Amino acid sequence: MLSWNEVQCKAASIGVINPSPDRYELIRQIQAVEGHTACYKTKTACDQMQCCWRGECLGRRTTGRMPVVKSSGG
Repeated sequence: MLSWNEVQCKAASIGVINPSPDRYELIRQIQAVEGHTACYKTKTACDQMQCCWRGECLGRRTTGRMPVVKSSGG
């Protein structure tokens, strides 16, 4: 997952006009500029196979980092 700063930098680099202060909305703006459906985190299925947000949006790991697992105690 990209940090907020990385998302903002990506938006600026591709020319998003009036970037949203909301992470999800800004990603949707990026999707639109890149020619994809602006639907980040609004659907349970996705046909936008080339969208760089697809894995993150659908809850799939897109980095090599392991998820943090909290102990239930005991």
